[in-house]
Amino acid sequence: MPTDLDAAPAAEIAEPWERARAARAVLAANAEATEQRGRPTAASLAAARDADAFAVTTPAHFGGLDADNRTMVRVFAELGAGCPSTSWLAAVSATAKSMFTDWMTAEAQAAFYTDPHVSICGTAMPTGRARTAAGGTRITGRWSYASGCLDSPWAMVGASVLDDEPPGQPHLVLLPTRELTIEHTWDGVAGLRGTGSHTLVAEDVFVPDASS
Repeated sequence: MPTDLDAAPAAEIAEPWERARAARAVLAANAEATEQRGRPTAASLAAARDADAFAVTTPAHFGGLDADNRTMVRVFAELGAGCPSTSWLAAVSATAKSMFTDWMTAEAQAAFYTDPHVSICGTAMPTGRARTAAGGTRITGRWSYASGCLDSPWAMVGASVLDDEPPGQPHLVLLPTRELTIEHTWDGVAGLRGTGSHTLVAEDVFVPDASS
């Protein structure tokens, strides 16, 4: 049954989960198209953005919600009632931000969070290989199940640094998705096809120290 929240603009609603609930009708109306095209529709992404779904774990001083885990769960549960795929992508991005932000320098954070709604795709599995280079590392590898890679400007991936001491220590690195190749390995799956969880490939890509 529709409520006043369903009709109100998301920006006018105070609680994050209520804004997510207000976005649910748009997500539900686009859910089938999202699954068919293998990525969220523009309308779904806009509705999730308006509900601050991609700013849930962005630090408050960069314009985000800096939400706790309870709030995150409520937000993504509301979104998932409209479109599970769109909710999954927002949750993956939020988790990646919460893992990575504290490791970034203040300068890197300021550059990354010019848009508080910036999204991240990727996976923390250290299936890549990296070697140190002047000012950073060079990374090569493949990462499956990179949910959101078709629409996220940034990717977080895991790699083992071969010349670490001891060697093979896992690291997380952040790099622009445009520097990676996307192999379409998610087409034809039975569920959550709209997450576009394809495979990312890097071939000797340089990552500066501030992003690893």
